[in-house]
Amino acid sequence: MLPCPRTCFHERIRCRLDSAPTKQFAALHLIKLQGLIVHGTQSSALINGQVLLVGEAIGNVRLVAVDSQHATVVLDGQTNVLSLSK
Repeated sequence: MLPCPRTCFHERIRCRLDSAPTKQFAALHLIKLQGLIVHGTQSSALINGQVLLVGEAIGNVRLVAVDSQHATVVLDGQTNVLSLSK
């Protein structure tokens, strides 16, 4: 039986990172923006196969903003802007 994709994502992101930028960068590469829905306060992003509304979190990744091409997340206190792949 294969593990739940959500559980795998949780386990990878839940790991606490120290403040070293290289570890922050490595964790950020595990986060894949796959889609966006822009609809006012109900905007959402598809990240690693999971739909998150603005304000929701998976592990230590919180979605804080969405526009037509980007999702802004906070990972371990650091704000990061994810872009849709072309």
